Amino acid sequence: MVSRTATQDQKEKAAAYMRQWRISNPDRWKKIAGAARKKWKAVHRDQHREWQREHRYKVRKEILVLIGGAVRCQKCGYDADWRALQIDHINGGGRADADTNVRGLTNLWSLRNKLKRPDFLVAARKKYQVLCANCNRIKCYTNDEQPRRKPKMIPGELLEWAAMRKHAGLK
Repeated sequence: MVSRTATQDQKEKAAAYMRQWRISNPDRWKKIAGAARKKWKAVHRDQHREWQREHRYKVRKEILVLIGGAVRCQKCGYDADWRALQIDHINGGGRADADTNVRGLTNLWSLRNKLKRPDFLVAARKKYQVLCANCNRIKCYTNDEQPRRKPKMIPGELLEWAAMRKHAGLK
């Protein structure tokens, strides 16, 4: 640790040493930083959640601009509130799309990074569109694109499934 009275040159040398140490000791650094990060998140829970929310909104806006060119519905032109806009798969099949799904969840950060590649962006603009919630729902209904549903099971399996979710703390 560098003292408060250290010169700028001493601080820069210490910072360079620490960067090099983190590169050469990734496992130890991960353990040290992980514990400190976990402790900080516990103390600053509200601040951390707000940062996550802001980051998620920023990434989502970037994706909307990259795909649609502007933050508005490509069908009706709605642009009053960007939070009502959704990324739609033009030909359906969103649940099976490996570009947007990771373990069944939409991964906006991964999609945004892929969209920054020019080759992927050209293909994505043919695959995705930006629609408002109303236009997207109407399209899903018209094209018979069903929303996500609980799995169909026979009564015995359904009881096992419910017990498993209850045991896992899920509703």
